[in-house]
Amino acid sequence: MLIHLIPKIFANPIAHPCELIEFASPELGFTLLGGKDLMVKRPYLNKNYLVACRKAGQKAMDGVLFDIPSIPDTFSTVTRWLVNGQYEVKHEVVYLILDDEFDALSDDPMFWGSRCAYADKPERKGRWPEGVRGPISTTWPYMEVTSSKNRAGDIFDILFDQRVISRVENFSMHTIERDRLLEKMAQPDQRFPALKDAFILDR
Repeated sequence: MLIHLIPKIFANPIAHPCELIEFASPELGFTLLGGKDLMVKRPYLNKNYLVACRKAGQKAMDGVLFDIPSIPDTFSTVTRWLVNGQYEVKHEVVYLILDDEFDALSDDPMFWGSRCAYADKPERKGRWPEGVRGPISTTWPYMEVTSSKNRAGDIFDILFDQRVISRVENFSMHTIERDRLLEKMAQPDQRFPALKDAFILDR
């Protein structure tokens, strides 16, 4: 099974430079270190998003791929960032998997459409969780240095001096067809991680 996750933080790169400390999941059994296993890049037009990707080459890639044997019912990830070179913030995402119909997952809602943004497939079903709609920027999970209060979903923040120092986010998603991810990989000039760069997990 392929899992595509995008550890990211939203912060002005001049006012609030950020570094990745660690990206981990106790349930899936991985701990990836910033600067060693992962690097951070800005793959989007909005350069306030800093995204973690596998340390392989210099190209800014959109997130991290994992190859695991089976579909978990639930799992969590914890991303730790260093902000302004001074203080640490923590972002925990608790993922609830709503079905086991297909063999891939992505926390990028761009993959959830009935046809998906990357292929014209009329037979595909929409994979949006019931009741979840809206712009991608309000629905996908990410950390912020200062809370925008423009987020959908189940989010609990701890603030200090008007800055987010801890965020816990409950995030539900359906499985998707593996082809949705493979099609994105095949796009020219794409910034999606390659299958060869997936981290192989044994649980």
